[in-house]
Amino acid sequence: MIEEHLSETERQRFLSFAYSGFTKEIGATFDTIDVGRCVMSLDLKPEFNNPNAFLHGGVTFTLFDTCTGTAVSNAYKDYILKPVTQSTTVYFLHAPKGKKITAEARIIKCGRTTCLAECDVTDELGTLILNGTAQFFILDKIPREEFLRK
Repeated sequence: MIEEHLSETERQRFLSFAYSGFTKEIGATFDTIDVGRCVMSLDLKPEFNNPNAFLHGGVTFTLFDTCTGTAVSNAYKDYILKPVTQSTTVYFLHAPKGKKITAEARIIKCGRTTCLAECDVTDELGTLILNGTAQFFILDKIPREEFLRK
């Protein structure tokens, strides 16, 4: 469910903004984008493993960072924010089991210049593999209608 009230053209415009090259390259997908919330998933591949045969933390962090940034981009119903990651605190809790991980991010607080979001990343069994918060600096605030027309 990606912004159901948007036309297909508007959805594609938003995804072109949110879907960065690296995130796209690893095959991450947007499952849900709502105001102040985002859910993404990633099918795991052997090449994502570290030398110890566990999922590389950088892959998990990429999903976390993209998911929180997208939730922040949609913090408000009438505006799209352009955020950049300012700081993060993450806890890697377990190695995932199964073939897929899912990230779910939500806004904790959003102010004029910064936003704070939280994200949980779980595996197919529902085990929490990462929990973290991310603070974003807001570069710009664009009326949603103007953003979608560009």
